[in-house]
Amino acid sequence: MQSSIVNGGLMLLASLLLTACGGTSESGQSQTNKPTPDSATPATPGNTAAVNLKQIQDPALQQCVADTGVQYTEQLQILECTDAGISDLSGLQQFHQLAVLNLTNNQIHDLEPLAHLQQLRSLSLAHNQLQHLDALTSLSNLHELGVAYNQLENLDGVQTLKKLQKLYTDNNHITSLEPLANTQLLHLVAHNNPAPLPNSLPSSLQSFRI
Repeated sequence: MQSSIVNGGLMLLASLLLTACGGTSESGQSQTNKPTPDSATPATPGNTAAVNLKQIQDPALQQCVADTGVQYTEQLQILECTDAGISDLSGLQQFHQLAVLNLTNNQIHDLEPLAHLQQLRSLSLAHNQLQHLDALTSLSNLHELGVAYNQLENLDGVQTLKKLQKLYTDNNHITSLEPLANTQLLHLVAHNNPAPLPNSLPSSLQSFRI
């Protein structure tokens, strides 16, 4: 009889303690500490813009961007789309964080969509159909530019690229290298052009081939 009273008292005490602690769920977790569905949902990155593939009109370029798997324009900082038959760069202007862009061996002739990519540091456009570089004059952070094997007749605009250190412009139709005199180039490759030797070269040059 005494044993039954003791056991009953212990069970009552345990029940009171559980009630005071908020009770337990079937899994053993306290109901008051169970996470809500909202707290378990990953937050959407702030101040970002979703990639809009529809703005990219060239099918080959659109596929190249899609293959990177990026969801937000700010994520795309390096893009390599070579030997793809790309002719239209429309839509690339949305990727304003691009720093390295390689479009070698395509059919590109218009560079206007690149004009606002202020973060570009390296741009490779060899083996395309370029006739001028005017659209690149605003790329103030550009350090390296490759435009060999195109149809360029002049280098107008290159002198405005104050941070440009490496220029590869061989195998074009360039008639004058004079615009390079006031640049800060370190390395220049400009052979196989009809241009004569310039009267002066950048004093900063460390290596060149003309």
